[in-house]
Amino acid sequence: MFAFLLVLVGCRMTYWLFLFVRLALHRQATDETKVNLPLSLVVAVKNNTEGIQQLVQKIQKQNHENWEMVIVSDGEDEGLKAFIADSAHPKIRLLISDGQGKKHAIAQGVAAAVNDWVLVTDSDCLPASLRYFDTMAASLKSPKTQIVLGYAPLRPKGSFISRLAGYEASYIAMQYLSYALAGIPYMGVGRNMLFDRALYLKNRQALLDNGLLSGDDDMFVQAAANAENTAICTHPYTHCVSDAPQSLTTWFRQRQRQNTTVSFIACITKYYWAPLPLFI
Repeated sequence: MFAFLLVLVGCRMTYWLFLFVRLALHRQATDETKVNLPLSLVVAVKNNTEGIQQLVQKIQKQNHENWEMVIVSDGEDEGLKAFIADSAHPKIRLLISDGQGKKHAIAQGVAAAVNDWVLVTDSDCLPASLRYFDTMAASLKSPKTQIVLGYAPLRPKGSFISRLAGYEASYIAMQYLSYALAGIPYMGVGRNMLFDRALYLKNRQALLDNGLLSGDDDMFVQAAANAENTAICTHPYTHCVSDAPQSLTTWFRQRQRQNTTVSFIACITKYYWAPLPLFI
């Protein structure tokens, strides 16, 4: 038994050393010529006008000239319509989706975007700085890069469940970012991702037809990402922060949506040595 435990610990330590050390030693390389790259931010929203109001305020202050924001409401929302009409910002557009869910709303927004590069985030997320656009764009350091995976931490609010959800989100990010650095990108989060619009549209129909209600961000990475065309951005300027769930019910509901794509993830990334396998 002792020998078995020793081997188990050795396997875990080897896994951490050869995978996670890449992320620990990662230094964000940027291409400053890409700072003013035209970007389209696409946000899907459902009954969260307050979140959109806060996000719009943050986006309007960004130190970036060439941008647009495409907000797609998953169904009719009179309050959101009134807010967008009152703001009357020339770079912000509102589209109304047919209520089929977030992935259809995102697909509609990406199709309607006017720029070649698209950022996606959620209506309850806020970028950590006014250099969000600039720094994400500068992460396109290679001409071959078509996808940039970002980091979207959850902000704990004090409860045990909130802290546990925040830890889990960070640990999952540590894994998918580390695997991407190792040349095996397998997932990303729709709360913070930059990609080539043409690449998304090439895979759009397959994403809409896969029968899944959520997980289109993971499925897009599974279908389109590879070692050559995928980069990561971990710069603190680019973190997109949202509040962690406060209740066990809300957390499990979020986890159920995330687990819809588990069966599609390659075994090498799905079955790993984890310090808390219960939570993965």
